[in-house]
Amino acid sequence: MLNYLSPLSLPNAKNPYPYYAMLRQAEELIYDQQHQLWVVSRAQLVQEILEDERFVVRPTAQTIPANILGSSAGEVFADLMRMNEGERHAIPKQVFTTSFRQINFSEIHQHLISLSMTLDAKTDLNEWIMSLAVKSVAKLCGFAEAELVQVYQWTADFVACLSALSTPEQLVNASVAAKNLQLHFDQLLQQATPQANSLLSSLQQEAQQLGWHQCHELKHNLIGLLSQSYEATAGLIANSMVVLQGDVELRKTLQTQPESLPAFIEEVLRYDAPIQNTRRFVTQNCRLAGQELQAGECLLLLLASANRDSQHNSEADQFQLHRTNRRSFSFSHARHLCPGQTLAKQITTHALASLLQQFSTQDWQDLQWTYRPSHNARIPQFHSKEAT
Repeated sequence: MLNYLSPLSLPNAKNPYPYYAMLRQAEELIYDQQHQLWVVSRAQLVQEILEDERFVVRPTAQTIPANILGSSAGEVFADLMRMNEGERHAIPKQVFTTSFRQINFSEIHQHLISLSMTLDAKTDLNEWIMSLAVKSVAKLCGFAEAELVQVYQWTADFVACLSALSTPEQLVNASVAAKNLQLHFDQLLQQATPQANSLLSSLQQEAQQLGWHQCHELKHNLIGLLSQSYEATAGLIANSMVVLQGDVELRKTLQTQPESLPAFIEEVLRYDAPIQNTRRFVTQNCRLAGQELQAGECLLLLLASANRDSQHNSEADQFQLHRTNRRSFSFSHARHLCPGQTLAKQITTHALASLLQQFSTQDWQDLQWTYRPSHNARIPQFHSKEAT
């Protein structure tokens, strides 16, 4: 009989993967009585659920979390295309997906290089990791250089409300931050001529072509893009560092063969996912994996476990730089596939190139880390041996 441990604690565990393996050997669906949800750990069932329209991102009776309902943060949440279903959000998803495909990444390469080179490895590493993606996305949207730090701080405050671990003070700060971000995006959107080649310009042009004229939905999803960058991209950078810290030869390979960085990042996404799980809610009574499910019940999809399922990836517990037929759920799947994944990978590539250039062997050896408290994000917080 499996000695059950809450999967919501696993993203912060030093090594959750042996336990994920134990879950995959148990039943396809395991009921967590404490948290009142079904746990899904195998890749095939995770994929089936993500592809099935009977299972949605939010419970139909509570599309906005109760703790932010009626606040500015709740207003933003209500329009987030990645937190909602249905026809209303189909066009926004298409607008963002198409616009990201059209981004000329050469326009932001120099900015990313500049941000990456500001690293103070001894004192500001965690702040640098957390802020790099947000500042890059803000710059891509058209914010001025002088505004980037403030946009990052507001984003960090807003993201706090999306966690079940939020305190009352964090909820208040999140609503203030949401209001400030709304006002500043309004200013960008009201400019007569958006900054040339900016993401904002591309989004506006695509929205006009598709007949999407909901300005408030656009700005709210831009805030959502900043919030996703804050945790997911930071986790990808930091988890990449964890892999590199323990593998001298891999560091040497990437230093001499920087063209291998994209493959390395793809394997980190599979091997140690920055977002370890996601939820889906049942919209109608149905039968799944031999269990009768009731409308309103919650499914916890263990994306990190599915990535390590040998039925989807051979030798799944091995880190393979040039893995063939790699399959990963780290940026979700099917209709909720993250449109910003290419940007996240580009930002991570520049971050790691900078680290590989600036960090000495001793810097890597001195790194130690714990994990930020979270029920789904796996983000190392680094400190050096001198700090212990």
